[in-house]
Amino acid sequence: MSISRKKLHILVTLGPTWEFIDPIRFITNRATGILGYFIAQEGLRRGHRVTCVAGPSALCPLPGARWMNVVGAEEMRRAVQVIFPKVDALVMSAAVSDYRVKKPFLSKLKRRGRSFPLFLEENPDILDGVSRGKGGRVLVGFALETENLIKSALKKLKEKKLDLIIANLVSGDKDPFGNRKVDVHFLWKDGRQRFYVDISKSQLAKVLLDAVEDLALTRISER
Repeated sequence: MSISRKKLHILVTLGPTWEFIDPIRFITNRATGILGYFIAQEGLRRGHRVTCVAGPSALCPLPGARWMNVVGAEEMRRAVQVIFPKVDALVMSAAVSDYRVKKPFLSKLKRRGRSFPLFLEENPDILDGVSRGKGGRVLVGFALETENLIKSALKKLKEKKLDLIIANLVSGDKDPFGNRKVDVHFLWKDGRQRFYVDISKSQLAKVLLDAVEDLALTRISER
């Protein structure tokens, strides 16, 4: 098979994670998993092998993809660690909770008529963990910020040893959640940058897959 026609094994994480306070309540975020779903769908359309690790969402497993449902950040981390050595690229589109409850309540927390503290601890950083064994794999991350977008994204790009990071802003009328058009910055580790205005999630998935394929092609040609 020629380099230009090489098919990849792509791992896509998507959706939020749930970090439980008690057996009923949890901490989460507004991620829907739509973008990750479109990325996986586009990968399959191009003939790539796709594995999805999906946090809780309303999405149904994508036919043709290996689909793994997880709940918390630690469960997602374990799944990614097992699969990562077998893939050519990781697209980390999941919105993983940075924090979890230190000691979740074992039974439903009853109303107490007063406030009480809720202690949080950091979840392990999934990208930081896999980047140590990156090898020739392509790593793509995302940065969702409310301020200092480019500065924060470039910092994450370097620290996590990413090849590409997709950054967008949440502020005022900038709401990137769900199936809506977004403004996004593509920042490559070689210094390239590109800004897409009012791009749909399905089109964004195509642009991202183009970038992943180009990065993978460069890696293969350098071997």
